Amino acid sequence: MVHALEEAERVLIPGGQLIDLRPVSVDSRLEIIDGEAVRPAGMVDFSGGLPEDQAADQAVAQRLRRGGLIPEGDRQFEHAYYWQDLASMKAYAEERWSDSASVPGRVYRRAEDLIRKSLGPVRIRVRLLVHLAAYRKPPSPENSVPPS
Repeated sequence: MVHALEEAERVLIPGGQLIDLRPVSVDSRLEIIDGEAVRPAGMVDFSGGLPEDQAADQAVAQRLRRGGLIPEGDRQFEHAYYWQDLASMKAYAEERWSDSASVPGRVYRRAEDLIRKSLGPVRIRVRLLVHLAAYRKPPSPENSVPPS
C-alpha cells in the first residue's frame, strides 16, 4: 500500500481524487447460517494484516501532514463473504488470506459440527470490517485563483 500510495500521488492530477478501500485487520466471526438461524463457529484471526494496515495508515498520515492529500471523507462498513460449503471457504482462505488471516482448527471443527447438526443446506459467512476513505490532491498553485 505504501508504494501504491506514492505512485498514486505521483500520477494523480491536481484536484484528482484518491480512494483508499481496504479491509481492517480485526478478528471476524465465522458463522454458519442454517435457515434463519446464525450460529457462530468462532473467530478468524486477521491480525496478520496489521503491519500493512499500520504502514498504510502512517503513509496516509504523513501525506496529510505535509499537505500532499486533503481528506474528503472516511468511514467503515462490513463486507460479507459467503460460501456454500466449508471446503470452498478453506480453499478461499488458503489462496486469498494466507498472509493476513488464520482460522484456528477449533473454529473449523466447531463449524463442521454445526454443519453436521443442521437440518438443511447451510451457508458459511465471514464478515470483514472495511475502511473507505477519499482524499483529493491539492490543486496546483498555477491553477488556483487568488482570494479577492
